[in-house]
Amino acid sequence: MRLSIGLRPVSLGSSGKNINVLSWPSLSSYLNPIENFWGIPARKIYAEGKQLRTKEQLQAAIMKWDGMSIRSGSDSGQINARKGYLKLLS
Repeated sequence: MRLSIGLRPVSLGSSGKNINVLSWPSLSSYLNPIENFWGIPARKIYAEGKQLRTKEQLQAAIMKWDGMSIRSGSDSGQINARKGYLKLLS
């Protein structure tokens, strides 16, 4: 059985050296961690199909979110993330 993880050999010109290259597209979300970062609070805020109709409801939901795992040595990461979201809404 042969397992493939998307690697394909690529020749480097006339040197004859082959390297393995991942066949991911250049704009893959796996290569753009900030896209995944902003998805974390969005999934929490809109969990279970919750619908928010006003900016105030969204701001209140952002202020309530708990358990974020974006701490960088202190709890300030969670607070800064909330402030960033609220600033975007202002």
